[in-house]
Amino acid sequence: LSINEAVSNALKDASEIKRALARLGKEEALYKGTLAEFFPKLKADVQAGAATGERRFLAYLDTGIEQPIFQGGKAVAEKRRQSAVYEIEKLRLEEAKLDLELAVRVLYAQVLAEKELTRIAQGEVKELMAECERIKKLSGKEILPRLEAFKVESHLENVKHSLVKHKETYDYLLTVLRETVGIGEGE
Repeated sequence: LSINEAVSNALKDASEIKRALARLGKEEALYKGTLAEFFPKLKADVQAGAATGERRFLAYLDTGIEQPIFQGGKAVAEKRRQSAVYEIEKLRLEEAKLDLELAVRVLYAQVLAEKELTRIAQGEVKELMAECERIKKLSGKEILPRLEAFKVESHLENVKHSLVKHKETYDYLLTVLRETVGIGEGE
């Protein structure tokens, strides 16, 4: 899984992004409603009725255009306010996307760093185990003092502890990354 695939998977499934999209949709609908109020309203009424006398059918058509002249300034101000709110929500959505992308990229980098530290510690353990065996043989033959064997064994235990720590951190960060990106164990 590449870092770009991880980011795109996270952006698709993140609840924070879905909430920001819902807020943006709401504000867009309110903005469009505000725009609709700004335009003149057309109205038409048709009335029909039956009558007695010479004319048996009577119809009236009433049409009109309604534009609140005195509310023009209020409508423009509301349109501008709603436009600003809509733009704010667009920026919040973009901010949420960028925050999530940054978090995924940082987490991905941490996973790779811990993987490399684990690999380095494994190599160091292998080298120190061979060195420890060699020094034990030399100290058994009394060529080297016991203190040297003790120092190497102590350093070997520290490196083993470091290996376990890096492996646990790697496993934890990998699990967090998988949950954030939304992939399973086998992917």
